[in-house]
Amino acid sequence: MKISMQKADFWKKAAISLLVFTMFFTLMMSETVFA
Repeated sequence: MKISMQKADFWKKAAISLLVFTMFFTLMMSETVFA
């Protein structure tokens, strides 16, 4: 049970990191395109 909880926490962190990276990447692309 503890192992599955740790895995879920890892995936939650991974999803958040991916979301932040995607937002940052999109922002940088927008800056490049509209500059």
